[in-house]
Amino acid sequence: MGLWVGGISRVYESAYDGIVAQALLATMTTVLVCLLLYAFRIVKVTRRFVLVVVAATLGIGLMYLTAWILTLFGTRLTFWTNPTPAGIAISVIICVVAALNLFVDFAYVDAGVQGGAPTFMEWYSAWGLLAAVVWLYLEVLYLLARLRNG
Repeated sequence: MGLWVGGISRVYESAYDGIVAQALLATMTTVLVCLLLYAFRIVKVTRRFVLVVVAATLGIGLMYLTAWILTLFGTRLTFWTNPTPAGIAISVIICVVAALNLFVDFAYVDAGVQGGAPTFMEWYSAWGLLAAVVWLYLEVLYLLARLRNG
């Protein structure tokens, strides 16, 4: 995954000078703020919260899949991929949903620790958290690129 993210970052950095540092800073501060909000119980992860985040994540995944299938047939979703107000708004919403996934991951880790989960579950927790952070980073990178093109 590191090579894949590194390759994507290299392409963006060659096109937009300094964008990777901005995306890393934005991603790490977002992760830190989410962790602090969760640790101080300012954001409470309830069953409803998890259901909304999972539904939003699945909706975004379906949008990604639909866009990919449409590109196979030569159709581009320009309202989403171009730096239009709608494209930027969609990108911001995706960043927010990616950040909300961090809260779900923190709650999952917390529940595992409280419940005395077996040691092998550490890997599942770490993988889920890593996936959310990478998704957030890539979406922030994509958002910053759109903002620079706009």
